[in-house]
Amino acid sequence: MGLSSVTVQENALNAISTDISVIGNNLANSNTIGYQSSRALFDDLLTQAMGQTPPLESGQGVEVQTIQTQFTQGAIQNTSDPFDFAINGNGFFMLQNQNGTVDYTRNGEFSLDKNGNMVNSDGEILEGYEANAAGTISTSLTAINLASNQSIPAQATSTAAVAVNLSSNDSVPFFPWAANFSASSGPASGSYDYSTPVSVFDSAGNTHDVNIYFANTGANTWNAYAVWNEAQPGATPNYQYQQITGLTFSSSTNSSGQTVTTLNSPTTATNVTTNWDPSFGATSPQTVAISFNNSTESGSTDTTISQSTNGAAASGLTSINLNSDGTIEGTYSNGGKQTLAQVVLANFKAPTQLARVSIDLYTRTYGSGAPILATPGTGGVGGVAGSSVEESNVNETVELTNLISAQQAFSENSTVISTTNQMFTGMIADAAEGA
Repeated sequence: MGLSSVTVQENALNAISTDISVIGNNLANSNTIGYQSSRALFDDLLTQAMGQTPPLESGQGVEVQTIQTQFTQGAIQNTSDPFDFAINGNGFFMLQNQNGTVDYTRNGEFSLDKNGNMVNSDGEILEGYEANAAGTISTSLTAINLASNQSIPAQATSTAAVAVNLSSNDSVPFFPWAANFSASSGPASGSYDYSTPVSVFDSAGNTHDVNIYFANTGANTWNAYAVWNEAQPGATPNYQYQQITGLTFSSSTNSSGQTVTTLNSPTTATNVTTNWDPSFGATSPQTVAISFNNSTESGSTDTTISQSTNGAAASGLTSINLNSDGTIEGTYSNGGKQTLAQVVLANFKAPTQLARVSIDLYTRTYGSGAPILATPGTGGVGGVAGSSVEESNVNETVELTNLISAQQAFSENSTVISTTNQMFTGMIADAAEGA
């Protein structure tokens, strides 16, 4: 019986030692980003004496049945790094490792490697859906690579919208337009009433002023001309022009009883075809559709009400932003924004059955089941936050309390062994004296 008691307590000491190691590991990682705490689950040991009716069962102590990871939410901490991602709710980031298989993690500290891959500190690549050049997201899971999104090529201007107010007090210009236009200097003063510049981009990203000139031709009617300089800045000018469909205005009474004169025609855009010197390196000719919707005529001064154009210069990626739905949006040096990719999360029916392969990485097992994939905020997975990380979910107060309990249990079982050894020592001594 004494030896059996020692065995019981030795089993207990082994189990408690494992428990203390688990608690110690939790405390050591209380500041590790994305760390999920563990706990030791115990199971009692029984022996059964053969031939006994009823069976004679005696305890053989305890053993650690398993060490279970506790996937509870850690606090979300804001950071200044846009490549820091945090999950708020269920789910795991998916990482493609060097073996081509997938690991799972709650640690969202990422960066770009030399190849443009989004990687963790071990070089494993974040998986998700990538977007094409137009920002349309694919539904094919792949390693996220931003190399092709580091810059956006120039986009030539193809449309321009110009709204002006033309003064009804303007007179018909004294000089005819065509006879007073020079390739070296453009239109002569006195051949127009008002002008406004429109900045357009060519296909190489260079900017050009296409000036719109307006000349009164009579009551409520105007001619419009687009003028541009084909030459490089500093070179001998080479001004060209194209007459645009004439503008006509009509008067009406608004709901307040006021007479307003608004654009009657054209109601559609007019294509203006420009040419550029070959040294610009741009596609030429370039067509820009120019519209004058919302233009007015009144007794006030000539003025530009509004104007807008499309097109952009070539630009480089300056920052990224992770939205709550997992879409990664890039911001470029020209102020433009583009959807680059979307993070996809994995969930499991039995996440506690995942196998830990490092401090913050897990792999699927038969017990965990297959991963269930969903974009953040859908399909039972949580949302995500950019410039944020999930702190360790270790509760230090609870762990220290558990440590004290484990130390007491270890001490008590050690005392049992010590007492048993003393008893056997006494029994042996008594037996020797009796002999």
